[in-house]
Amino acid sequence: MDIERIRRKAKSLGISVASKTKLELIRKIQSIEGNFDCFGKNKKSCDELKCSWRDECLPRSEANREK
Repeated sequence: MDIERIRRKAKSLGISVASKTKLELIRKIQSIEGNFDCFGKNKKSCDELKCSWRDECLPRSEANREK
């Protein structure tokens, strides 16, 4: 997802986007949505099946196998 869409999503959730990186915004969104804020932490598996960022975070084959 591009940074502008991430910023719009963050703003819609009441997150201040000023001076935040893409990674910081995604992790804050994860937290607000009730998921672990683990995006990009090189996990090999993930039990957060409803996370909006799951497919982008995990290798494609792993994300699809666990659905």
